[in-house]
Amino acid sequence: MQKHRTRVVCSAMLVVALTALGLAGSAQAKLTGEFTKFAQCPYKSEAVRKCIYSVTESGEVVLGAKKVPIEKQVILKGGAGPINEEEVATFFAPTDGITLSKAPQNVPGGLLGIVPDASSPFLVKALIKFFLENSLTGVNSTLELAKTASDIKLSESHLAGEEGVALEMPVKVHLENPFLGKSCYVGSSTSPIIWKLTTGKTSPPSPNVSISGAGGEGEFL
Repeated sequence: MQKHRTRVVCSAMLVVALTALGLAGSAQAKLTGEFTKFAQCPYKSEAVRKCIYSVTESGEVVLGAKKVPIEKQVILKGGAGPINEEEVATFFAPTDGITLSKAPQNVPGGLLGIVPDASSPFLVKALIKFFLENSLTGVNSTLELAKTASDIKLSESHLAGEEGVALEMPVKVHLENPFLGKSCYVGSSTSPIIWKLTTGKTSPPSPNVSISGAGGEGEFL
């Protein structure tokens, strides 16, 4: 009985594997259910081995002394190809061309950068937000990909092993405000900010303290 059940499971997994292979070569195939999020993955290319869809829903981006909380989700998507000798996979842009979504985040304190202390009364916080983060004095910060998708470096071994750089991206930060105009950036396409993300422990300069992440858990669908 046990042997029979094992063969059934293996057969089912083989069907899933064959279906996945057929999907890559079929122009008529459509993704459904849990897999619709990968609709823009360039899986029809023979060079693409895996699809990437990563959502950041919270946290903060720190530039110098300024902390910008992530309130609107940011999506990174595309495909991953063969792994080189440095255990880094080739990254491929999604079919819609939007590798990193542009999600404007509110900059606390606006143009003046005045941020009340966490222990300040609610009324003080509300007044500062009203006067400094309105349509004229408020500032939006948008993280954008500074180069092409092929410049992104992804290491699955570092991601799972919780050590080293798991994801490296060249980015720039677009600061938007009526007084700043439309071309105010921190970083550029020629001189980007190299964003190195890890699931392991960080080694920041003093007085910052080390923090650590987690590689997460896999799930077979």
